[in-house]
Amino acid sequence: MYTEFAFVYDRLTDDINYKTWASYIEEVFERNNFKPEIVLDLGCGTGSLTVELARKGFDMIGLDISEEMLGVATEKAIDAQQNILFLNQDMCEMELFGTVGAIVSTLDSINYLSSIKCLKKVFGLVHNYLDPGGLFVFDVHSKYKMDTVFGDNCFHVVNDELAYIWSCHFDGRRKICEHDITCFVKQGETFERFDEFHEERLFTKEEIESSLAEAGLKLVNVFDGATFRKPSPKSERWLYVCRKQK
Repeated sequence: MYTEFAFVYDRLTDDINYKTWASYIEEVFERNNFKPEIVLDLGCGTGSLTVELARKGFDMIGLDISEEMLGVATEKAIDAQQNILFLNQDMCEMELFGTVGAIVSTLDSINYLSSIKCLKKVFGLVHNYLDPGGLFVFDVHSKYKMDTVFGDNCFHVVNDELAYIWSCHFDGRRKICEHDITCFVKQGETFERFDEFHEERLFTKEEIESSLAEAGLKLVNVFDGATFRKPSPKSERWLYVCRKQK
């Protein structure tokens, strides 16, 4: 997962405004009368959000399973002159040096967990590493997005530097969405091809809420993506705000 893909990931996700996301998360904290010092970005990828949150004054830790992604993230942090600790770990096995004030996991990192068992394990670890009263903010793809937006659809982009074909298949019985991605990246006068195969799992509202409760995390709010609106039947992303009880 995320091997050569790490080096073109930002080009494929250039529609995401990480500054807006960082401001949104900061506002989530403010609306909950909460100002954490240390924040863990769980599944930080190439570190775009991690860096933007660091610029806002948070002491950031970025954790990701991909060494390649973290290599890109480290370069970004250096360029931005931000001192960020990056950890190369599987979120299902994460080990921190101590507790943190808040944990964020955005842009469907949670959907990469393969089972309810893994989801419960991660939520348990989140509880372990949060300060009492700390916040856990995460999002997931909705059933509508998995079933309708992804479904059996195919997406493509072609420009002078990059071309990709992204085929999806959502298996509603298994609750698994398969992503088959073929990229062609310009290298000098030629294009280099590489292929990626990813799987994301749909977690239902009931599965998420019961797993949170089992982990000792209190659900505070659920929003339609990076907004403060309640989710609708066509919401593509559900964002959860949870708190560890004091």
